[in-house]
This record gives sequence, structure tokens and C-alpha cells, in this order.
Amino acid sequence: MGKQQKNDFNIDGKVLHVGMPVYFTEKMSKRICVIEVFADQKYRQEVAFDFVNENMGLLNNIREGDWVNISFQLRGSKKIQQDGKARWFNAVEGLSCVKQ
Repeated sequence: MGKQQKNDFNIDGKVLHVGMPVYFTEKMSKRICVIEVFADQKYRQEVAFDFVNENMGLLNNIREGDWVNISFQLRGSKKIQQDGKARWFNAVEGLSCVKQ
């Protein structure tokens, strides 16, 4: 097994969109926050963060146009399709969202 890797990151950006809560099951719900960030101060990117279950409330006071710092972790999973082929999915899960 490889070396234990750090899986928590922070990024600053301008809020473009805060989604409404979406409830999938009694135990699974999420809300997205999309922010505008600049890679190398040159290229504009729109990045969506999933705030899951109890973390959805962290977005209650966040509005479009706010500048925020988001702490997040990367998540991933593998699914085997009916034809036996593997497919991988990634998510960017928000852990905190603080106005600047």
C-alpha cells in the first residue's frame, strides 16, 4: 500500500450559484455551490462543490457574488456496468464555506 496522502484542500473564489437542497433518500441529500476560480490567474473555471447531508446548512448564508474560501476533499468510486466494464466517478465534497 502506498503512502497516506492528504485529502483536504482549500480554494478561494466568487460564488456563481448556490443550489437548492436535493433529497435522494432519508440518509442522502446534497446541495451544490459553484464558484469561479482562476487557474494560474489566466483561465477562468467554474467549479461545483457538493455539500452533503449536514454540510448543506453551511450554504445557508452564502449568496451569489460572495467571495468565499471553500475547504474540500476529493471523493471517487468505481462502478461496474452491466457489460462488465469499469467506470470511475469523481466528486468534490465541500467541508466548509467561509465568506471572505
